[in-house]
Amino acid sequence: MKLLDTLNQNNIVHISSRNWKDAIQELTRVLLQHHEIPEIDTEILQNVIDQNEYHCSFSNRGLAYPQVYSDDFETPAVILGISKDGLDYESPDGLPCNIILLIFGPKKETPKITRFLSLFRTMIKKSDIRLGMIESKDSREVIEIIRNWENEQQEIEE
Repeated sequence: MKLLDTLNQNNIVHISSRNWKDAIQELTRVLLQHHEIPEIDTEILQNVIDQNEYHCSFSNRGLAYPQVYSDDFETPAVILGISKDGLDYESPDGLPCNIILLIFGPKKETPKITRFLSLFRTMIKKSDIRLGMIESKDSREVIEIIRNWENEQQEIEE
């Protein structure tokens, strides 16, 4: 599996929200615009917000991984949001959140979601990759960063 099998120009966006609740809504709107997820009602969106208030969906160092599982989703949908200035995610380390990977999926978690998330976390641990994404101007630059990392991983495996 490659990250770029899932991530593309339609689901890598630079966000302007200043807090995590607005960011979740902004990212959800983008997925809806590109028909990546079915129309969802406000109850599901409120569920996302509630889950994030009670479950730790963030990882320190300016990263967050909110995940939504519902019977309304037949297949997983992912969106990567990048905030150059960072937004308030109310994380324990107090740092602003610059990268949000929002995942929508069926209630029965699929191995594909687990594998994708694991691969993404492995990549994003590298500080130069995180910084490159934060400083990127558009989704094409982010795709190039990911492509370079995937190529390096392939060379290591060979």
